[in-house]
Amino acid sequence: MTDRPTVGDLLVRDVPMGSPDETPATILARLCGRPLAQAGHIYVLDGDRRLLGQVPVERLLSADRSERLEALRGPDPLQTRPGDDAERVALRAARHHAVDVAVADGEGRFLGALRLEALLSLLHHSHRRHASRRAGLGTAHPEPAQRLRLWRAYRARMGWLLFGLGGGVAGSLVVGAFEADLERTLALAFFLPLVVYLADAVGTQTEAVMVRSLALGERRPTASLLQEGVLGVLMGATLAGVSWGVLLALRQPGGVAEVVGLTLFVTAVLATLIATGVPLLLAGLGADPAYASGPVATVVQDVVSIAAYLAIATLLL
Repeated sequence: MTDRPTVGDLLVRDVPMGSPDETPATILARLCGRPLAQAGHIYVLDGDRRLLGQVPVERLLSADRSERLEALRGPDPLQTRPGDDAERVALRAARHHAVDVAVADGEGRFLGALRLEALLSLLHHSHRRHASRRAGLGTAHPEPAQRLRLWRAYRARMGWLLFGLGGGVAGSLVVGAFEADLERTLALAFFLPLVVYLADAVGTQTEAVMVRSLALGERRPTASLLQEGVLGVLMGATLAGVSWGVLLALRQPGGVAEVVGLTLFVTAVLATLIATGVPLLLAGLGADPAYASGPVATVVQDVVSIAAYLAIATLLL
């Protein structure tokens, strides 16, 4: 589970409101001298406090004082509910260039708004948290101003490094299981770093797209797996064809060129599926999908790509 704030945690209720028949003159007279949490828009409500629209403050100030608010309404506001994830709402607001977000209950009654300052602060902290996770630092890592907290920094980093160490040992064991094949065809060892790198690169691209899309609430599991799977096939086919041609041009043995080409195809498909499935799984469990990136995915993709490479070599050579 996550402890990320909800919209209700950041909601402010002291915002300017008015009815459709009110005029700028009456609104300004009522609001003059009143402390407000934010004043980017005048929210237009009906008699049951249901949101009808909003009037930008700059339009209100420049309008005729006798004009009705109904005639001054701008684009419909971005709306959300108190229980929604605040970080996702902040990302939606940034995508729509919204300076604030209206909040309504399940029956559509207006409750308040999210301020621009709160949205920007949330996005800032979210960016720093995700950047730390991608680097394998963990959320408990101290900030730069807390560099003297060595034990805390050690604990935050060491867990990921030990996980990576375990993955490296697993990869070494996989290589050791195919030692005889590597000795028989030494050229295979030369291209192992290439296979591992490209699998990581494909997976990293997919993870970045998936985590961003999940944060925005744009992705459906079945559609995501299908789309990324098709992309994996296309990218894998391209990498396989190019690598096969290049290795033949370099006069590598035909068998090695075929092994590398087929492996790049297989690992590209597997990397996209792994990088898609893990964030979807974490999101379904209620965890932050950003945990799918960084050291965890790297270790999984490395072991899978090494195993696929050597298994294909054993079958073809």
